[in-house]
Amino acid sequence: MTVNVKILGFAGSIRHGNTEIMVKRALEGAASLPGVETMYLSLADLELKWGCNASYACWYKPRIIAPCRCYSNKGDDCDMILESMMLCDGMLVGAPSYWGGVPAQVKNMFDRSMAIEMGFHLRNKVGGGLTIAAERHGGHEGTVDEIHRWMFIHDMIVVGTGPERPKTSIGGHIGAMAVQGFPFPTHSDEPGDDRAVLQDEVGLNACFSIGKRVAETAKMVKLSLMQLENEELGWHKGPVGSEVFDRSEAIGALGIPVAEMARPR
Repeated sequence: MTVNVKILGFAGSIRHGNTEIMVKRALEGAASLPGVETMYLSLADLELKWGCNASYACWYKPRIIAPCRCYSNKGDDCDMILESMMLCDGMLVGAPSYWGGVPAQVKNMFDRSMAIEMGFHLRNKVGGGLTIAAERHGGHEGTVDEIHRWMFIHDMIVVGTGPERPKTSIGGHIGAMAVQGFPFPTHSDEPGDDRAVLQDEVGLNACFSIGKRVAETAKMVKLSLMQLENEELGWHKGPVGSEVFDRSEAIGALGIPVAEMARPR
């Protein structure tokens, strides 16, 4: 039998360039398995105008459509991003390394995902992190670790780059890590800096491998949850912590075609 899954690729860079190439390469890895549908979002196409103001309106009155109550219908794309995340089975989050961590726009998205924390709507989704820096040791692990911490707090299942080593060098174990140019970095004042990751075959191998690993694990998790009864589990299959939510009803209530949901507005 084929288990069908949806894998979301999120490129957390404000420009179309190396991070986008990495995430799309990872989605190619996911799509190399049968029964995988991919979605793609890029911060370069989206707007996050406000930071989380910690009013907890989303906590006290949670909802699955337009979950960010403070800023819904005010013209930014946070709700669309969060709704897409709720629909996927696995997620690949890529971000360039800024001072050993994710850029401010990605951290903003992480903060505002509090809107779907009530009920843990990302629980049991599979996640993998990707990053790029100018130098070979330019803050990669700190950036991937920050992505992973966000996933762990949402109770996601986090995977590494897969068992390709030592057959194919992947350059890192906990996430896909690439450099901007090889063997020497291509800096921002040089032509082609926004595509310099294409010189790093090791980093691109890691992207493909982690995409395949996220899709593979998402299939295993989905099949297991289909087979197991709720009484066999420590928690209900769907969102927990509130009787307001039921995952099957939630997906039906969204009622938005995946292609429409993932299309930048």
